[in-house]
Amino acid sequence: STLNAVFDLCRNTLRLCSNEFLMDTPWREQAQWLGDVAAVTLGGIYSCFGDTALAGKFIRQAAANQLPTGLLANISNSTKHHWSGVIPDYSLWWIMGVWDHYLYTGEERWIHGFYPAIVRVLQAFEPHLNEHGLLQDMPYWVLIDWADVDRRGECTALNAIFAGALEAIEKMARLKGDADTLGKVERLLGSLRVNLQVRCFDPERGCFADARVDDEFSPKTSEHASMAAVRWGLCDDDTAAAIVSRFYEERSVGYAEAQPFFTTVVLQALDRVGRFDLALEVVRERWGERMVKRGVTSTLEEWYMNGSWRSGEFKGFLRSHSHAWSAHPAEFLIRNLIGLQIVEPGCAAVRLEPREVPFDYDVVFPTPRGPIRVRRQDGADKIELPDGVRRVE
Repeated sequence: STLNAVFDLCRNTLRLCSNEFLMDTPWREQAQWLGDVAAVTLGGIYSCFGDTALAGKFIRQAAANQLPTGLLANISNSTKHHWSGVIPDYSLWWIMGVWDHYLYTGEERWIHGFYPAIVRVLQAFEPHLNEHGLLQDMPYWVLIDWADVDRRGECTALNAIFAGALEAIEKMARLKGDADTLGKVERLLGSLRVNLQVRCFDPERGCFADARVDDEFSPKTSEHASMAAVRWGLCDDDTAAAIVSRFYEERSVGYAEAQPFFTTVVLQALDRVGRFDLALEVVRERWGERMVKRGVTSTLEEWYMNGSWRSGEFKGFLRSHSHAWSAHPAEFLIRNLIGLQIVEPGCAAVRLEPREVPFDYDVVFPTPRGPIRVRRQDGADKIELPDGVRRVE
């Protein structure tokens, strides 16, 4: 019942924020924020409603607001030229969003049309790579999340998000037959996968430091750094398992907790290493206890209603109570519960691994070819696929 209530809460928030464009919240600035939409809202809309029109409009408007630096404007439902305050990590989330839109729709035009803009974004990051192949001292406004995260030097979370974007570009470059960009991206990914753990994992804490600054570990420890590294496979399996155990079972590490937005990375990281059980506990505790039980009817921007710990100390100010960037469980409780992965664009082929959990469920995932339905009752699965969708192992 708690998970159902969380799902309804998140789905309702996505509806509230879907109007003539995708809003962060219909209450405050009513803005189509780049990272909010790309990281959370798009996946929720596909999973809950099967709609592609608003998602496509967002992708087009975001590309139309590319700045002279190569990065994309923070907001894309209006024209903004304030390049110095741009959020670089949001451009990376948009790249991943474009690839996900192609996977879901199967329409190559999204790659062909926006590939030049994507390459320009990559070029904006290249001057800030150091001799270890890591982003260092990225300028502008590195956000990551509304949390007390160290963004200086070789920022672990930012480099992990960069790796996620590089993985998407790698696939696009292969699709485009762009050997030059493909070779470059493969080299960058290789460096990241080798050096991030070497440079930013602190063996004394048993997890990733938030950053490496002046060749020293940052004293700050966050859920963001370690779980982003786990999410994008930037540490070995044993290290990932140990981090998860220290954070969520032993609770032997003190860390800055992810706010609702970045908890999307936390949930995906836990599921990636086979701890869907812990992911569900996070959903129950953070959304169930902190939102549903408080009687809210749309998701909160942060876990706190009247202030934030984002600076390291609590400062009181009103937060949005209808924020779509906090609605990730709407997608997670559909796609991840049935272990759905899109193997061929347009959902022509999918992988399904229904999770073994101590409750029955009935889940529908809308695809462009019709709905996939997975029912689990008394430990047995029944899977219904529409015409044109096949299941692969």
